Amino acid sequence: MLLEKENERIARQIFANYQAHRVRDGKPVEYRTFDEQPEDLKESCRDQARQMRDKLESLDFDIVAWDECPEELRVKALSARQVEHLAEREHERWVEERTRAGWTYAPGDKDVDAKTSPYLVPWDELDEDIKEYDRDPVRETIGVLQDAGFAASRRA
Repeated sequence: MLLEKENERIARQIFANYQAHRVRDGKPVEYRTFDEQPEDLKESCRDQARQMRDKLESLDFDIVAWDECPEELRVKALSARQVEHLAEREHERWVEERTRAGWTYAPGDKDVDAKTSPYLVPWDELDEDIKEYDRDPVRETIGVLQDAGFAASRRA
């Protein structure tokens, strides 16, 4: 089980990757640093990091310190099937998080002030381009862990 300080390192790396995606996609960067975010967004990153362990365990992987993971057990990349499985689980986590925060479904554009989103639907109802918002960070899970000093390890 990850300690809170380890979880915080992973959460901060999740944020850094999110920022890099915004820049790559030509979208505005709302917060320059993890600490500038409102508490609910910081907690969202932390929750995503906490659940990363559970998601990887569903694939029979553990999160371990990078220098404690034997090379032969280190996961180098996730398969397309694993990415799809974890992306769907991440979407479910996100829907649950948003619903707890008072968000509701509404067609059209997302409205932060009204806390409405057209994406609060089951995975199968999302367009492929929206699913990519969940697939992208899942594809980068191994790199996020590595950048935070961890590895995904196959169980021996």
